[in-house]
Amino acid sequence: MTQTLGEILAIQLVPDLSSQVQVKMINFLGAREDNYSEVFLAQKIQIGTKGVKKALNSFNCQEAIAEFIWNGFDARATIVEVSFVENLFNGLESITVRDNGDGIPKSELRVKFKPFLESAKRFALKADEHSSIARGKNGVGRLTFFKFASSAVWSTTYQKNEKHYNYKIMVSAESIQEYTESEEVETTEPCGTLVRFLGVKEDLFRGPNEGKLLEHLSKEFCWYLELSKSNNKTIIVNDNKITYDHLVLQRETQNFFHPESKTDFQVDFILWDKNLDTEYSKIYYQDFEGVEKYKENTTLNHQGDRFFHSIYVRSSFFNSFSFKKSDAPQEDLLSGNRSSNAFKYLKDELLKFLKLKRKGLLREFADKLVASYEVDGVFPSFGNNSWDGYRKAELEELIRGLYEAQPKIFNGLKIEQKKTFVRILNLLLDSNERDNLFDILEGVVELDPEERQEISSILKVTTLSRITQTIGLIAERERVIHELKQLVWNEDIGANEIDHLQSAIEHHYWVFGEEYNLVSAAEPDFEEALRRYLFLLKGEKEAVKIAHPGKNKEMDIFACRQIHHSKSIENIVVELKHPNILLGEKEVGQVKGYMSTILSEQRFNGSNMSWKFYLVGNRFNTSNFIEGELENAKSHGEPSLIYKSGKLKFYVKTWSEVFADLEIRFNYLNKKLLIERERLSSAGRSANEIVEDLSRSSASQPGETIPVKEAAY
Repeated sequence: MTQTLGEILAIQLVPDLSSQVQVKMINFLGAREDNYSEVFLAQKIQIGTKGVKKALNSFNCQEAIAEFIWNGFDARATIVEVSFVENLFNGLESITVRDNGDGIPKSELRVKFKPFLESAKRFALKADEHSSIARGKNGVGRLTFFKFASSAVWSTTYQKNEKHYNYKIMVSAESIQEYTESEEVETTEPCGTLVRFLGVKEDLFRGPNEGKLLEHLSKEFCWYLELSKSNNKTIIVNDNKITYDHLVLQRETQNFFHPESKTDFQVDFILWDKNLDTEYSKIYYQDFEGVEKYKENTTLNHQGDRFFHSIYVRSSFFNSFSFKKSDAPQEDLLSGNRSSNAFKYLKDELLKFLKLKRKGLLREFADKLVASYEVDGVFPSFGNNSWDGYRKAELEELIRGLYEAQPKIFNGLKIEQKKTFVRILNLLLDSNERDNLFDILEGVVELDPEERQEISSILKVTTLSRITQTIGLIAERERVIHELKQLVWNEDIGANEIDHLQSAIEHHYWVFGEEYNLVSAAEPDFEEALRRYLFLLKGEKEAVKIAHPGKNKEMDIFACRQIHHSKSIENIVVELKHPNILLGEKEVGQVKGYMSTILSEQRFNGSNMSWKFYLVGNRFNTSNFIEGELENAKSHGEPSLIYKSGKLKFYVKTWSEVFADLEIRFNYLNKKLLIERERLSSAGRSANEIVEDLSRSSASQPGETIPVKEAAY
């Protein structure tokens, strides 16, 4: 029988392959025999270490495929596609990785395939850790396929002298120290590389392992895809684009301006949900086109917390910039360098920004730590009396404070060690030996002077009075919630929208969020509301005019708050409806009218401003209009949200949902305080009496901010 070219090549050049793999390779090669004649030459891959197999074994199949994707991006690809090819029986026949990069020039083949663990690219990585280019591990990366397949065949097309050439490379897992290449032929195919893996170990990608590849690629490439988004770099797996939004805990954009040099810096901050493993928290400096020029670690790596972050800085300042340290003033004038005032300003601002971000998040992380200690039974036993409640609260506050000062103190402790440490802290709080805490902590982690000062301040504060005040506030808020429920649900007391519900919320707008300042309630129109708004934010006292036809409308509740660490302004508008009014399209339209008026006024729409609108009532009507709006906005993943656009959100809530949210907010402390709710009863009181009482409550907040009108008004 006459043998095909594919049979001759597979049998003669890679005789060590199993018969099953030979058949697959014969089929693959034979299908292309009519296109061109191939002459393969066997070449040895140079082994650079005796532990090569051990080194390769450190990769798993997901990491191995990631290496091939990195190779594609290293070749300047914008798209890398991974495809699982099934056979007629729905089995996994092969896996392919295709990129649209520059291909592998034949002249560079021996450089790229022969070096193993000692490649030029690997040495380049060691020499330049400040670039994201050349991430693939070349010799290592190209051979890790043996973790999930029995052989790999590369088909690569590159450009030479304005012509395109294609050739193939084959490597068998059973003789991984050799590769086989074909002669190159001229082609009209675009540049790029297709790698086909044969003899795939199906169980590594099916069943329980099916989602592991997608999750690994999201985590591996999220920071790089964000860095390269101006170039639209994309990874596609089985026609599905790899995304990473689920890994982003927080995203924020800041603009820094250096007045002296008139330099703008756009800064994008991302807080990741997980440690990225292969990439530290870094600053990526990009030119005006978004091309990376340099990267370096931030100063907040390895702090013992979960502050996993990336900073992307884009500016024309980096179009021609030398990142080498220099004191030469002429170089600063010509291009800019690390010694320039503009760069020093940027570094200072970034450090302040990151520290503020981290400080705000450390309290959240500290709360989670305390909650986990509660679940794990780390705390010593406390009684149900008030005194023990104070003692436990003080211990929890100390743990939070210590974590904020130095998270490493709590790293790596086993359950019994946690219990011992917390009990020692409790004994110190009950004694006059608090200063001995430093001796204990120094045995765990080295403290710098700033951390010692912060911990010292925590220990010197008399927390008992603060806790007592907080307990009183929480108890009073619990009573306020109970009274609000009476106004909403007790029909016998005859509460109405304006005189009772709105009046009560005017005094207790904390129901919709903490630290707001009331701008207006009911009476003022939009022009008056804007005047008060500008006075509250900037201290400006001026007459204002609004051209929108809805300017005479009156919002029930309009409040705002300034977040100083992020220099942002958050605004809320609340429309309250009588308990007997059923919410539907008409009521939604009323709030959308407020939105339209606000969007028309530039002074309500600064780049640092965000808006939340709430429509609140007892029930929805039977039209199902609101239910449909909720379903349409379901993809945003926020309860009660019916509309979102940029920094504007619109929520429709029933009073049941509002009270449920409040219960969640206060539930933990309420359980510890053991508030006797039966004593909160307002039985036999009228709606007017309840509202009058709420206006005098210690939980009530400051009234409207009203600037004195000048004579010119």
